[in-house]
Amino acid sequence: LVSQQNLVGYVQTLQGFNTRNTYSVTDQEGLGIGAARRWIFNEFIRVGNGGLLVEVDEFPVNQAGVVYNQQNIVATLQGTGSHPGVILIGAHYDSRSIDPLNGSSFAPGANDNGSGVAALLETARVLSSREWNQTIMFVAFAAEEQNRMGSNHFVTDRQLQGWRFDAMMSADIIGGRPGIPQSVRLFSPGPEGSPPRQLARYMNFVGNLYLPQFPYDLIDAEDRDGRYSDHVSFLQAGIPAVRVTESQEDHTRQHNSNDTAEWIDYN
Repeated sequence: LVSQQNLVGYVQTLQGFNTRNTYSVTDQEGLGIGAARRWIFNEFIRVGNGGLLVEVDEFPVNQAGVVYNQQNIVATLQGTGSHPGVILIGAHYDSRSIDPLNGSSFAPGANDNGSGVAALLETARVLSSREWNQTIMFVAFAAEEQNRMGSNHFVTDRQLQGWRFDAMMSADIIGGRPGIPQSVRLFSPGPEGSPPRQLARYMNFVGNLYLPQFPYDLIDAEDRDGRYSDHVSFLQAGIPAVRVTESQEDHTRQHNSNDTAEWIDYN
């Protein structure tokens, strides 16, 4: 059973790091992206209850000659079957304020994307309580706000190692808020027979079976105009990938100090 209490607690904890900006501090407790990634790493271990292999995937971000070592946090739930393809659920954990290079100003990132990380951790907890035929990978990506550097590094590196990904789902800005439609938009690019569209239709089919009162709105596009999420890195690598996001966005609460936990609809 999904715990709403867990979701609230996760978003509040992530907001509590003050900022999870790519250029924020990594050596302080309770502050910055370093503290956030250590907490996510330990939380994956805790919720997996021995069932998740948790690893750090390191990569450099070079900003004006200064290297910031970043980490994707990867939790793998090994499948019991022989099929080699992996299902990946991802959410970026970095946040930003109006200035993407500002590593110190308040960037709570509750909805963008504490909400996605909360869902990622809670999904990992629920799914790792039983066995599955296919391997499922849960990845908290870093440096998404810097043109998806974390997911680009991850998918390139894993494909070079011979990993095969059957599907990728990115949960990005999924918190909603009271008063907007209780649904989510599912972005996947056409044409209609394309693998991403087939993945979207399959998700819609399964969603309608189990949760018809919370529908998907299938949108034939890679993402919103001029925007992106980590699924784009997978699409560009030839992997079926979709983005899940809230039904209506509030642009006044994105990439600024207004993106706080109390504005999210945890139902």
